[in-house]
Amino acid sequence: MSDRAVSRLESFVRHALAFALTSVGAVLLGLTCLAVLPSRRLRVRAGTWFCNRWGPPTLKLLGTTLDVRGQERMLPSAPAVYVSNHSSDLDPFLCMQVMVPGTSVVAKREILAIPFFGQAFWLTGHLLINRKNHKTAVDAINALSDAVHDNDLSVWIWPEGTQPKDGRLLPFKLGFVHMAVACGLPVVPLVAHDAHLRNPARSRTLRPGVLRVDVLDPIDTSSWSHDTAREHADEVHALFVSHLAEHQRPLPDA
Repeated sequence: MSDRAVSRLESFVRHALAFALTSVGAVLLGLTCLAVLPSRRLRVRAGTWFCNRWGPPTLKLLGTTLDVRGQERMLPSAPAVYVSNHSSDLDPFLCMQVMVPGTSVVAKREILAIPFFGQAFWLTGHLLINRKNHKTAVDAINALSDAVHDNDLSVWIWPEGTQPKDGRLLPFKLGFVHMAVACGLPVVPLVAHDAHLRNPARSRTLRPGVLRVDVLDPIDTSSWSHDTAREHADEVHALFVSHLAEHQRPLPDA
């Protein structure tokens, strides 16, 4: 990658402006969600409407342009479980830009610590889970399965569960498989290339440029079962590995 990182000062300014823009959008979204509070479906759809409009300018402030290949494979008129690798602080904004209407996002509870954004995320009806407590996380996934089914929603999950700073793909957790089986939904993989080089996780390093995302063919899950969840998760993981460059693949002993 030939694009050079910007100076610390420019990176700080860009991140500050992105946070300010996101905060304004979060406040407006929160007020909208309060107006339709009884309806989770309307809150989620309001969230995707705002995200689709706030994601692109926020990414632009961070110097990033998305090159989404195969976006026609996403299913705006039918629910699905969308899974993507998670190695960069740009990932939430990537999600905001490309998510289809009526998508509920699964994220860690720590997001509540982000002023405005965390509170708007919760009001919108997305799911916050405590990954440190397995039983609580499983119960939350089961609850979301019911909401997805009842409200005709799609789901966005980062199945690694955390962000590797080196960009190498981590093993997938099983939540997305259980979600797909419980709701009878296809799985749509989105492979982000070199996002960790643009803006590494938990870092203020910023390297402007183009971020390529490949949307792969939807995976039919009608033959999946909860009992074989690990097998299916590993199959999808292997699909990601086959599409990522060598420097983003897991190390042989990982």
